[in-house]
Amino acid sequence: MKKMSKVLEIGALAAVIGFFAAAISGCGSDEQPIEQVKPKGPLPYETLSEYEFFTGKLTDLSPAANVVPYDVASPLWSDGAGKARFIVLPEGQKIGFHEGEDWEFPEGTIIIKSFFFPLDRREPEGVRRHIETRLLVRDSSVAEGWTGHVYFWNDEQTEAIRVIAGKKVTIDSIDENGKDFSQTYLVPNTNQCKNCHTRDDVYRALGVTTHQVNRDINVGGEVKNQIDYL
Repeated sequence: MKKMSKVLEIGALAAVIGFFAAAISGCGSDEQPIEQVKPKGPLPYETLSEYEFFTGKLTDLSPAANVVPYDVASPLWSDGAGKARFIVLPEGQKIGFHEGEDWEFPEGTIIIKSFFFPLDRREPEGVRRHIETRLLVRDSSVAEGWTGHVYFWNDEQTEAIRVIAGKKVTIDSIDENGKDFSQTYLVPNTNQCKNCHTRDDVYRALGVTTHQVNRDINVGGEVKNQIDYL
């Protein structure tokens, strides 16, 4: 990784979308016109679709033009859930980026993490059941500097609705040996988001840090450092 004294601008981030979107959704959309995701009113919205983070079928999690997928070096264990991660910057804004762990996020930054389970664990990229999508919003109007929001997916898998209280979900699937498998998954309440993201009395964006994003990725068959590539 190169010495880090640069800033990542939204234009540079948007340039990587074609590759990562194909990796997550299974199909590219390079010919689509670039449009900015612009807030339609005060946050948070009551449904995930209102943010217009994703294009096409919501469960595909195919990111809009300035919604940037990323991955982490050491993902936390979440009862075996798969995760898709994205970051959104306000139009024209940029991240103050340093070698240390504390990046400087502009007001209105949204960090997205979506949780899902494959219905057949022998096919992890097959049909999935989406459970929850969490948003971390940079908001200097609150003492913590961030607000967390949880969106719970409906049974029809057509929408995720904002919830305050946590939920207990039973997930039925087929395990790696082809047998029926059932487990309980806990969706956190909004206070638990704060508890997990607080380190040394500071509310932090845990996934978008130097040591987590500093990893190798495959770009068109070529291995590159994710930070250098961004």
